[in-house]
Amino acid sequence: MRKQPAYFAALLGVLGFWVCLDGVQQPLQAAAGTYAALVDTDGDGLDDLLEFRLGTNPEAVDTDADGLSDHEELLAATDPLVWEDTSQITPAAGLYADLYALGDTFYLMVSAVSQSGATAVKYSLANQQRIFTVPAVAARPFLAKVDQHSSSNSGWNIQQATYAFPLSMLSNQPSSAIAVTAILDGVQFSQTRVMTKVDYILSEIRIPSGDLGRSTGNGDPVGGISPLEPAGGGEPPHPGSADEVCVQTLEAIGNMGGGRVAYRVVEAACMPMASAICFTGCATSVEDIIIGIDIIGLLGD
Repeated sequence: MRKQPAYFAALLGVLGFWVCLDGVQQPLQAAAGTYAALVDTDGDGLDDLLEFRLGTNPEAVDTDADGLSDHEELLAATDPLVWEDTSQITPAAGLYADLYALGDTFYLMVSAVSQSGATAVKYSLANQQRIFTVPAVAARPFLAKVDQHSSSNSGWNIQQATYAFPLSMLSNQPSSAIAVTAILDGVQFSQTRVMTKVDYILSEIRIPSGDLGRSTGNGDPVGGISPLEPAGGGEPPHPGSADEVCVQTLEAIGNMGGGRVAYRVVEAACMPMASAICFTGCATSVEDIIIGIDIIGLLGD
């Protein structure tokens, strides 16, 4: 690898977090506990532990049996749990990023479908103190798994990379956010993931549109909390129900600069949602401050 300037190396040491789609594969690390990280039983490109979080079947390439794999549905921004006429889906470039945790590590999967490949890939990590943005090349030391294969659509290819990072990067913060941006076939794409803590359990605010776009009547975004570790959320002393989730309504309260935006939790309540968890401290999360990433502001800097 090309030697980085001293200031850049110091920045890497502070964050310990960089991702790329063009890295060199490193040996896989053994996982602790009952579940194993980086295992993809059905070979659809989604690790089993990520599929547990998504609610898809880790033993079936196409959970909803509509002819398009779970992975390609996520890249096409369709629902892998709902059958639809996939012949009506026009092939297009797409970017998808998601994460899960196991033990003291979290895994970030980034995949892109395009005709010409991904370029200008960048990654950002924001917390309540600051935001860092780095180019993809800096991720190579953290690469755990990489793949490239043809899409089901002729002429289209899928690039994929999964990286392993210390969980402390996220768990030491009350709230944080990760953004991935890339140019695919000449068009800018982005994905954001927002994390918070409820009942001391590190979780993601899963917002259906993936961009804080679903909202209540007054425009506030709404998202359901999902534990980052699918096998770990809800153990004693923080028990939960397997069929409810903490749903939070967020109100934007200010732009923090550099692409960061702050949201205040204005409502929080448990509502039914399959394969999720109801945190006993859900209601007390009202007034929490959630850190998000404003992609427009980020790219404008």
